[in-house]
Amino acid sequence: MKKIYLLALAMFLLLGCSPNQNTNPNLLSLYSKPTPSQALADKPKDKQIQVRVAGNKKLCYAPKFSSSFDNGSYLQLVDCSSKEAIAARYDVFGRLAFNINDTWFCITAPEEVANGAIGQDYAYLSPCAINLSTQRYKVMSDSFYSNDSFYSLKDDGKYVYAARFLDRKLDAHIIDNEMKEWLNTNATPAGLNLAMYLQWNADGVKYYIHNGFSSTDFGVLYYNLQNGYIASYDKFSPTISCLNSNVGTKDWAWAWWDKCSDAKAPSISKNLAYFRPVLIGNGKVAMRDRAGNYLRLTRYGIHWGQPYTARLEFLNKDTQNSPTSEFFVHLSMQDWMRFIGGNEGDNLPFCPAPGFTIKSNIGLGQNVNFDSNFSQKPKVSLMKNKSLNPNLTQNQDRIDIEVWEPRLLSIVRSTTPESPVVGICGTCLLHAYQIIAEILEDPFHPRANGGYFFNTEANVDPFISFRARNSLLFGTLADIAQYYSLPVRVEADIFTNSVNLAFASSIQMLPQYDWAMVGQSQTSGGIDEILARIFQEPVGSIYLAMLSRTAPGDTQPSGHASVMLRTSTGVRVIPTNAPNIDLRDLRIYMQNTTNVAHLRHMLGDMGSTVANVNALAVLRVGEVYQNTFNYVISFDNCTGFGDHRRGNARLPSADAVNQCASGRCMW
Repeated sequence: MKKIYLLALAMFLLLGCSPNQNTNPNLLSLYSKPTPSQALADKPKDKQIQVRVAGNKKLCYAPKFSSSFDNGSYLQLVDCSSKEAIAARYDVFGRLAFNINDTWFCITAPEEVANGAIGQDYAYLSPCAINLSTQRYKVMSDSFYSNDSFYSLKDDGKYVYAARFLDRKLDAHIIDNEMKEWLNTNATPAGLNLAMYLQWNADGVKYYIHNGFSSTDFGVLYYNLQNGYIASYDKFSPTISCLNSNVGTKDWAWAWWDKCSDAKAPSISKNLAYFRPVLIGNGKVAMRDRAGNYLRLTRYGIHWGQPYTARLEFLNKDTQNSPTSEFFVHLSMQDWMRFIGGNEGDNLPFCPAPGFTIKSNIGLGQNVNFDSNFSQKPKVSLMKNKSLNPNLTQNQDRIDIEVWEPRLLSIVRSTTPESPVVGICGTCLLHAYQIIAEILEDPFHPRANGGYFFNTEANVDPFISFRARNSLLFGTLADIAQYYSLPVRVEADIFTNSVNLAFASSIQMLPQYDWAMVGQSQTSGGIDEILARIFQEPVGSIYLAMLSRTAPGDTQPSGHASVMLRTSTGVRVIPTNAPNIDLRDLRIYMQNTTNVAHLRHMLGDMGSTVANVNALAVLRVGEVYQNTFNYVISFDNCTGFGDHRRGNARLPSADAVNQCASGRCMW
C-alpha cells in the first residue's frame, strides 16, 4: 500500500487553502474597553483553626496521618498550644488548607457523606484541587458548612467529622471569635491543581495510569496547572510523586515517578516533571514534556501500560505493541483547557469572574464524576441574545447580508500568497474563524476596522497581527497541528486527521461555543446527505465547512474552509482567502442557495474554475459552552477587549488569581 505522509499536513485540508497585516499600534483603542474593577486574592494570613467545642473549650485542628484510617488521615482536636496545631489557610476558593512538606492539603469531606449515602464520617486531608466541591466550605452560624449546606464540620470531642446538617450524634463546634480577620481574608489559592485521570483504551476496555503501572481500577492523579506536574498521592505518607521525563538525545526513554511538592518549580527547560496537555478532540489530550516529547504507552506486550516519552521524529517508527499518545480526561480538565484557551484569546465572558452557587457533589469512584457541578451548568443567554444559535433563533434571518458585505470583503482579502501555515490554521480557516466570531459577537453591527483575531487589510498577511495579539494561542495551534502531523498510511486518513485537527483547533480558537460535528464523508453520496441535512437545520445556524477538492486537470487535492449560513430560504456560502475578489463577485458567490447541487457547486467554486468536492466535514457552532471556570476564576489584568471579551492572554498563576465579584469564589 502506498505510504502517504502528512508532512506538517502540507498540501491538504485547510493548511494549503487554495486562494479563492500589519499590527495596528492603536489596536486597543479600536474597542470599547472599560476597565473592570478587579482585586487580587488577599495576601494570606494563615492561622491555626481555632474552634469552641462542647463546654466552650477552645481547641485547634491538627492534621494527622495514619494507616489505621481508610483515607490515610484525619483531623484531631488538640490544645492550641500544641505544635501539632499548625496554621491553615482559608483561600479564595473556600478551601481549608495546610501546607505540609511544601505541599497543600485540604480538608476533604468523604464523598459518601457529600452524596448522602451515609450521615457522618471522619473529615480527612487530600491534595488541594480546585475542582473538588468536597474541599470548599462556607461559614454559616459560625461553623464550616459545605457550600450546599448539606453537611458541616462537627466533632466528638476528639476528632473532626463531616456530618449531615440534621445529624444529632456529634457536636456542632463553632469558630472562635479570634478567627474573624482570618475568615474575612480571601487568601491567595493554596495551589492550582486539578484532580484528574489519564485513561486509555484497548479492546474496548478502559485503563487508568497509576504510579508505575496501568490498571482497570480507577486512578486519581493531580495536575498542577502552574508547574505542569502529573502527580500521584500516597495518602499514608503523605507525599506526592510526579511523573518525570528525560529523553535527551535518545529516541525514547521510560518515564519515572519521583517525589515532588507544590514548591516553586524550576524553569520549564530544567523541569523534568513538566508536562503540558494538548487538546486533540473532545475529552482527549496528548501530553508533551518540557522538550516537546510525547507521553506514550504500549497497549500490549510485557511492558503494556507503562508510560514512556518519545521524540516526534521517532513516532512513525514506534509501532510495536500498538502504542498510543491519546488519553481521555475528565470533563473538568477539558473545561480548564477551554478556559485557558479563552484567556489566551480574550474570549472569556467576565472580568472579574462573578462567582455563583449551585448544588454539586463529587465522587472519586470509577463511575462517578469528580465534581458534578462541571456538568450542571447554569443556563445563560447567548451573548445577550444577540448571536446566531440553532436553538435560539427565530424563524427568520438574523443577519442582513448586505450590511455585512463590506466587512466580509475586507476579511477575505486580508491575505498574501506568502501567508504562512500555522497549526491547522491556514489563511482560509483563520478567515473562517474571524467571520464566525464577528457575526456571533454582533450579527447586526459589523466592525468597520480592526478584527476579532487579526486586523483586516488587503494584501497583508493576517498572521502578523494574529500572532502579535495572540502569541500563546498561536503556539497552542502549532502544538495541536504537530500532533496531527504524524504520518498515516491510508489516504483517507489524511482527511480524517485534518478534520480532527480542525475540531480541536476550533475549540481552542472559540472555546466559548459548543462545537458539534454535523457529519463528514469522503463519498459523493455521503457529501450530498450532509448538505441536504443543512437545509433541514434551524434558521440562523452557522457552520464551518472543511473540504478537500480537486481542480480540473489536477491530481492532488487541496484543502479549503468556508463558512455557511442557514437562512430562512436556503443556505449562503461565505468565501475565504480570496485576495482578488471584488464586491460584485462576492455578492454573486454569496447568493442564497436553495438546493444540494448548487450548494456543492458553490463549495467547489475556486473563482476561475469549479473543483470537484471529494471530501466534506461540517461543524456546527452551537450554544455558548457553559464552562464553570468562566464563572469562578479570572486572572489579574483580565481587561481583554470589552464586554464579553475578557482575559489577560498570559499563563495561569496562583499569585495572579482575582477575587470574584462576590468576594470568595464559591460554587
